[in-house]
Amino acid sequence: MSRWPSVPLGELLKPSSDRVQLDPDQTYAQVTARLWGKGLALRGLVKGSEIAAAQQNRVSTNQFVISKIDARHGAFGIVPAELDGAVVSNDFPAFDVDPEKALPEYVAWVARTAWFIAICKSASEGSTNRVRLKESRFLAQSIPLPSIAEQQAIVARLNVAAVTVAKRGNAAMLVAAEVEATLRAAFVRIIADAPRVAMGEIAPLVRRPVVIDLDASYPVSTPG
Repeated sequence: MSRWPSVPLGELLKPSSDRVQLDPDQTYAQVTARLWGKGLALRGLVKGSEIAAAQQNRVSTNQFVISKIDARHGAFGIVPAELDGAVVSNDFPAFDVDPEKALPEYVAWVARTAWFIAICKSASEGSTNRVRLKESRFLAQSIPLPSIAEQQAIVARLNVAAVTVAKRGNAAMLVAAEVEATLRAAFVRIIADAPRVAMGEIAPLVRRPVVIDLDASYPVSTPG
């Protein structure tokens, strides 16, 4: 038996919606969800008049944001401080991470694993060109959930490993895929004995992973 419980994501993630009416003359930051667990980044700064929708969802630091269309390709991540207040379309639901159950940094590392991407695939359905994430099915999936103290220790170890791998990668000119594979393997080793917890338990849905991006040209999924 694993020493950690398996918890549904719905117990950790709480849906959140912060709809804002766009001002045509105001400048807004938009978010890009990079594929294969590479996290969120700034897509660009645009005037409200340049955005097709009259309203968008505003996201906040440490929320978990996922692309309904490209979740199966790893398009999701934790909102970094520099994207606090950025806007996304309804195709990018946001979730608050329950601070009493999970650290956003821990969720970010979990989201970088191949098995997390696999559960996003299993939670997506539709025809070939219209496969979309089903939020209820996603939140019913489970991930291993250690105590907050253990999560802090895991995050600290992985952050150190990330810095070490990044330095080695830069020196040896390793490709991003090799770096990602090394970090994911490190995470899997650390949580090898853990059971799974539902994602919805970690973060609720809000309408409004430490990621090392060594390949800025990597394909991205962009919210409208």
